[in-house]
Amino acid sequence: MNSFKKKSTSKAMAFSLGLGAVGVAMIVVSMTGFDVSVAQLKARGLGEIQRSELGKAEKTLKEALSRQELAKQESSETAEILLSLGRLANDQGRAEDAYRYFDRASQIQTKLMRPELLATAESLNGLGESLTLKGDYEKSEMVLQQALSLRESNLPAGSIELAQSRAALGRLYTAAGYFTQAEALLRQALKGAATGKNSEMVAEVTSDIGTLYCNQGRYGEAVGAYKEALSAFEKASPVASKKSLVRANILVNLAEVERRQGSLKSAERSGAEAIAIYAAKLDVNSPTLANALNNLALIYRNQGRLQEAEPLYKRAIAIYDLNPGMNSVQANALRNYAELLSASGRTSEAYTMRVRANDKLSSG
Repeated sequence: MNSFKKKSTSKAMAFSLGLGAVGVAMIVVSMTGFDVSVAQLKARGLGEIQRSELGKAEKTLKEALSRQELAKQESSETAEILLSLGRLANDQGRAEDAYRYFDRASQIQTKLMRPELLATAESLNGLGESLTLKGDYEKSEMVLQQALSLRESNLPAGSIELAQSRAALGRLYTAAGYFTQAEALLRQALKGAATGKNSEMVAEVTSDIGTLYCNQGRYGEAVGAYKEALSAFEKASPVASKKSLVRANILVNLAEVERRQGSLKSAERSGAEAIAIYAAKLDVNSPTLANALNNLALIYRNQGRLQEAEPLYKRAIAIYDLNPGMNSVQANALRNYAELLSASGRTSEAYTMRVRANDKLSSG
């Protein structure tokens, strides 16, 4: 649908290790030991992801990638490291970084002359999701359809990977306003996740359906879907779910619908809990955290609590400044902050924020 317009050896070899401003050092490593070290780093990074130590995981996997690059290796293992880094970047809301990781992973896998591999579909799926975050819906659709086609050709009908592809495509169509197509795909994805007994994915896709309802203005149904997602996840994973990013993501969405309904105290509780989870799990400069801060600030503003809202806006805008490719969401935060300043009688500062917002939008 076009809806939018060398084998390793045990010989010692010398490598130049860049140390930035400090200088350059020469080190000697055993190639066999080097390969094992990369494998150990990758395993450690994946373990840190499992324990939700995302900051540690990112540093570990970047070190593994750096060692692969130093050895001039572009193998399936390199692609796997890039995939993990791409997923971490997506969780942090860093769409530009995620795009680069997923794009490079898919290029490596294609270069290995095995484009039919399911690993290629995983790279393409991640690449498509990062494009959705960036707002490039036409290209995202093309890439996600390619990933779905690869998986449909190589996997049984009830596989979790197929459900993941359908959910990603459903989220794209929700964002783009193609609600009928989105709901059909999300329902298929939910059935696949339930069949595969993947409680986390069941919660995620149920939440996606809530977002679909929210975008259609069906707020009561959206709240029901979000609460169902939280309840099902808590029942399946009573301990792990409490501090999960999945829970935080659902709470952020729930808070926004509650705000739109005028249930501001409930929205505040949901938003504050989400921020507490993000603050514990994500980098301090994560755009995902900034989005939640902006949303909570709006809830405070709606309650007339302008002094409490202002530092949240400032912090969110500062985080966006540190992350390229966030122009539209930063412009939204700047406009929200401008409205707060106007309500406080600070018209000159409000004007400056509006100019900044317009500059962000005009620069794409």
